[in-house]
Amino acid sequence: MSKFDIENLKNTWQNQQVKPKYNTHEILQMLNKKSRNYVKYIYWVSLVEFILFFAITLFYVFKGNENEPFYQLMATLGIEKNSNIEANFENLHFLLEIVSIIIGAFFVIRFYLQMKKVHCEDNLKKFISKIIAFRKTVRAFIIANIVVIACYFVLVIIGIRYLINEQNIELSSSVKTGLLIAVIVAILVSGIMIWLYYKIIYGILLNRLNTTLKQLQDIEKQ
Repeated sequence: MSKFDIENLKNTWQNQQVKPKYNTHEILQMLNKKSRNYVKYIYWVSLVEFILFFAITLFYVFKGNENEPFYQLMATLGIEKNSNIEANFENLHFLLEIVSIIIGAFFVIRFYLQMKKVHCEDNLKKFISKIIAFRKTVRAFIIANIVVIACYFVLVIIGIRYLINEQNIELSSSVKTGLLIAVIVAILVSGIMIWLYYKIIYGILLNRLNTTLKQLQDIEKQ
């Protein structure tokens, strides 16, 4: 019985699968490939986002009533709408859309050019510097989009304030308070939604890219 147990143990040990061992060079190649894949994913996500935003912009341009919520707010505040106000606001809205499209196109092209520069064959230090540069570009892209949205709200508020003063409209304290609360809530909700969007879409990929980058930097220090 004892002999059987020993033989059985020997057979079990011999049949065990030996886990493959990777040397530093092989690990480095795998990490480089993972990093390049994450860079590609971010590029394709930004491209899809740009195409969708462009399509939505065209849809509302042809639909023609994209500024209706603003006009409803004007009516609530007692601001009289005229052709001059409509033209100015539509021009402002169109300008911001064009700026957004230009920013989106700029970063899509920049992502593409940086992606093409990231080569697994680069030496480690050069590869890491390219990944860091790409990561900075992604963060700049996120900040630029948030700034555009913030500018839109600021310009709308300034426009409403100007129209109220121009038409000598006296608002009650309750209306002023309600307007202030509505503006604060709109800014907060928009900010949270934008933050969540980029946190989910780009944050996951950036976190994985950061993890891989840290591993590459650890190898470089060895």
